[in-house]
Amino acid sequence: MKKFKELAEAIGLFEDEHTFGGGVQFPSGTPREISATSDEGSYYIQRKSQLKRINAFLDAFSRKEYVDPRQAIAMLRAKMNITGLDFEFNKNTNFDDEGQNVFPVTRFGGTFGKSLDTPHDEFETTDGISDYNDGKGFSLVISSAPSANGVTKFNAKLVETTPAVMVVTSDDDEGDDED
Repeated sequence: MKKFKELAEAIGLFEDEHTFGGGVQFPSGTPREISATSDEGSYYIQRKSQLKRINAFLDAFSRKEYVDPRQAIAMLRAKMNITGLDFEFNKNTNFDDEGQNVFPVTRFGGTFGKSLDTPHDEFETTDGISDYNDGKGFSLVISSAPSANGVTKFNAKLVETTPAVMVVTSDDDEGDDED
């Protein structure tokens, strides 16, 4: 009888899922291909090993051509949500079909609340990354270009940026000026 460890290695149980472009699992000729997700936590993009994994996924995503670029970006957002990363993209988001688009990335939707230094009538919103990365956040840079056959080709990559902390004041403050 085989031991669990032998069986797990034989079937490639540990990080052996091959997900071409982060999609459906396909059988692979080599049993040791890995996906963008990892046991270490792909959302730790401040770690170079995890940033390489996410950028490898984005490279695989960029190798395809897409008929509807907005739908492709929406699909990319859903795939990145699986890893705990997010960027703002909806039907009202400006998207340049020919050129570069930059989307600030948040980890688990960012943070909202108060720190010890926040005044009582204000709130802080952060990206959830810069607090753990020496004040630097990340942005998803997507360059898009239409091809001759009517489809769109992307080039996507996560790059390090320096985000600003947004301070949100409460609605009660606006009425105080009228006294």
